[in-house]
Amino acid sequence: MKHSNPKWARVVSCLLTCFKDSGADSNSQPGAELWTALLDRGGLTYVGEKALAFFYLYGSIASEVQPPSRYKFFERIYQSRQLVHLWEGIVTDKLLADESTWLMETTCRLFYNTYCNGYCNRAKNTEMSRGQASVSTRQRLARR
Repeated sequence: MKHSNPKWARVVSCLLTCFKDSGADSNSQPGAELWTALLDRGGLTYVGEKALAFFYLYGSIASEVQPPSRYKFFERIYQSRQLVHLWEGIVTDKLLADESTWLMETTCRLFYNTYCNGYCNRAKNTEMSRGQASVSTRQRLARR
């Protein structure tokens, strides 16, 4: 992709070079590559080991914030030195400091939106599986 905006050119270059699997680490988790190949329907991206470790860590942070709260999630994100260290290991020397922070916050925000949607849908499904606790209006009117 060609971008006239230098910031976007750096961000796209960082995403293409730093997050994708280079193939060098494929022997470290042989089951992970097989699992990804089974699920791949043409849309999955094979991420590198560093990026995968980052995504696992902030996924675990998201699951610890119960009930979901964007404020508490980002508070935990900023307190996690390990998460910031992993991020810096991924985007080393590819982005300026403000661009790196912006990309990390955007990535976390988008992930957390998806996580919260899943959490809310699971809660709705649980609620719907219990059935209705009240008598419907139509049955009450029929009795009178």
